[in-house]
Amino acid sequence: CDDDVDEPDLIGGKYNELCDDGNDCTEDTCAGEEGCVDEVLDAGTCDDGNPCTVADHCETGTCVGTPVQCDDQNPCTDNVCTETGGCDFPPNTEACDDGNACTVADQCVDGACVSTGVSCDCQADADCVALEDGDLCNGTLVCNMAVLPYKCVADEATVVTCPEPEGANAFCLQAACNPSNGTCSTVPFHEGFLCDNGDACTVTDKCSDGECTGGVAVNCNDGNACLDDACDPVAGCTHTPNVAPCNDGDICTTGDHCHLGECIQSGTITCDDGNACTDDSCDAQAGCQFTPNALACDDGNACTTGEACAGSECVGGTLLDCDDNNECTEDGCDLAAGCENAALLNGSICGVGPQWECAEGDCICQPQCDGIECGDDGCGGSCGGCGPDGQCDAQGQCSFSVELIWKSIPGGAFSMGCSPGDKDCGSDETAAHWVTLTAFEMLETEVTEGQYEAVMGEDPSCDKNAVGGPNSPVECIDWYEAKAFCEAVGGRLCTEAEWEYAARGGTTTKYYCGDSAAGLNSIAWYADNSEVHKHDVKGKAPNEYGLHDMLGNVWEWTADWHSYTYYNSSPAIDPQGPDSGSKRVARGGFFVSPVETLRVSYRGVSVPSHSNFNIGFRCCKSPEE
Repeated sequence: CDDDVDEPDLIGGKYNELCDDGNDCTEDTCAGEEGCVDEVLDAGTCDDGNPCTVADHCETGTCVGTPVQCDDQNPCTDNVCTETGGCDFPPNTEACDDGNACTVADQCVDGACVSTGVSCDCQADADCVALEDGDLCNGTLVCNMAVLPYKCVADEATVVTCPEPEGANAFCLQAACNPSNGTCSTVPFHEGFLCDNGDACTVTDKCSDGECTGGVAVNCNDGNACLDDACDPVAGCTHTPNVAPCNDGDICTTGDHCHLGECIQSGTITCDDGNACTDDSCDAQAGCQFTPNALACDDGNACTTGEACAGSECVGGTLLDCDDNNECTEDGCDLAAGCENAALLNGSICGVGPQWECAEGDCICQPQCDGIECGDDGCGGSCGGCGPDGQCDAQGQCSFSVELIWKSIPGGAFSMGCSPGDKDCGSDETAAHWVTLTAFEMLETEVTEGQYEAVMGEDPSCDKNAVGGPNSPVECIDWYEAKAFCEAVGGRLCTEAEWEYAARGGTTTKYYCGDSAAGLNSIAWYADNSEVHKHDVKGKAPNEYGLHDMLGNVWEWTADWHSYTYYNSSPAIDPQGPDSGSKRVARGGFFVSPVETLRVSYRGVSVPSHSNFNIGFRCCKSPEE
C-alpha cells in the first residue's frame, strides 16, 4: 500500500488482505501514500477466540467477552469451563467443613463433605476441648448450657470475620482466614475474569494471581492524519490537532495541510495547456483534463478569418479582403499586423475631374477660389457669398446695390427715457417723460460701406480686425460726415426721440426683445457674440418696425446735442433736442458693448468731430421729403 499499484478496497464486502491486521475490531483501508489506515471500531460483534467467554463485542478496537460463570457454590467440586464453552464440576478431595461442631475429619468425597460424628455432650467448656479441630478461624467451642442437653457449640464472639478486600485488585481477591493462627489475609479470586485496573489505556484486564493485570493496550488510532492520537490513563484516548502535511485525496488541490483537525488545501493546481482548442479542467482522481472543443479560434495569421477548433487544433479560415475601396491607398496584408492600406503619394490622380487628387490617403477635390469672391469652387462648395444685397457675376465677383430702403414709422406717443423697472439707468435717462411724434421714415439698416462709397465716392471705414465689406456698416465717420450723407440722399440725421421711439418698436422694456438680456443674441452683435468685429447688416432679426441692428454692431449718430437736464424740460411733441452743447448723442451701442449699454434708453455721447471704428449712423426723413 504505497499509491503505486494498490489493490482496490472492498469495504462493502470482504476486505482485501493488503492492509488486514487480523483484528475484527478495526476497519482496514489503504490510503495510498499514507499507507494502511486501521480505523478503530467501538461497536459490533467479534470473536475473541476464547470459548469460555460470551457476548464478544468491540471496545475501542479490541474484542472483549464476558467469562462464563462456572461456580456451583460447592467446595468439594472444581469449577471448570470446557473447550466447548460449557461448565464441568469434577469432584475433588480437598478438606472441608460441614459446619457441624459434633463431627470430625471433614473430607470431600465424591463431591460431598463427609465427616465422622462424635459425642458433643458437655457439662463445662473444658468438656469441649477434645472436640476442637485446630481451626482458629471458626471460633472456640464452648458448652451451651442454655438448652438441654448441653452441647458444644462455637462461641460466636470468637469466630473470625475477615474484611472484604479493597483497592484496584479487590475484584481479584477474596478474604481468607488462616486456621492455624486465626489471622485474616486475601487469596486470589475470580481468576481469569475481566476486571478494571483503573488504567483507561488498557482493555480486557483480567484477574491473575489476585491482581487485575493490564490487558491489551487501547487502539486510539482514529484514522485522521490531522490528529495526534495518544492515551491518558485517566481520560483515555486523546486526539490533538496538528499542523502536519496531509493528503485530502484530491489531486487538484495543492498545499494540503492540517488545520483544526481537518485536511485543508492552500490552492488548486493550474490546468492550462495554452491551447484555445481544449477546455481545461481538473478531475479530483485523474488530475488535469484537456478536452477538445469546437470554438472559434485564432491561428496566429492576421490575414485569415473564420478559423475553428477541430481535434484540439485551430484549422480552416479564409483570406481577408483588404480592399478598402480607396483609390488613394495600396492594399496588402501583413501576417502579423493584418490588412495594411498604405497611402499613395500626395498629388496622385484620382476621382473624376482635374481638381481631384490624393492627399494623405484620401481622394479629395482641391477648391479653386484664387481671385474669386463668390460662386462655385469647382468641388461642389462655394467660394463665398455676397450677402442679401449682393450679386455674384459669372467671373465670381460680387456687386452690390446701393439702394436705400426706408421703413415707415407711424406717429404716436411713448414714454422716453428709463424703462419701467430698469435699475441700470444713468442720471441723464431717469427723467422719463411722454413724447408724441409725427410719422417719419428711417433707413432699414445702418448705412453700409457700399452705400456710403456710392454716394460720397469713398469708404472711410477703419474695418477693425480687417473685417468689413460693401454690406457691412460704414464707420470711422464723424457727426458732420454723417449729416452730410443724410442730406445728400434727401434725408437728415434722426432726432434722439425718433431713434428711441423707432428702436422700441412699440415696447416699453429694457431691450426691444424684453427685459432679459438672454434674447440679445438673436437681435444684436455685441460683446458676447461678435468675436470683436462688426458684421454685415441684416444678420440679426429686425424689430417690430422692420429695422435691423438698432442695438449693437456700431453706434449711430443722432441729430441732438446732449444735455443732462433736457429731459426735465423737453417739449412733449416732436422734440429736437437742446439748442446748443459740446457733444452730440449716439445711440444703440456697438459690437463689444456689454449688455448694460445696449438698453434702448442708454445715451452715448461724443464730440461731433470724433470718428472711430465703433461709430456709424442711419438716416431719417419726413414722409413729404
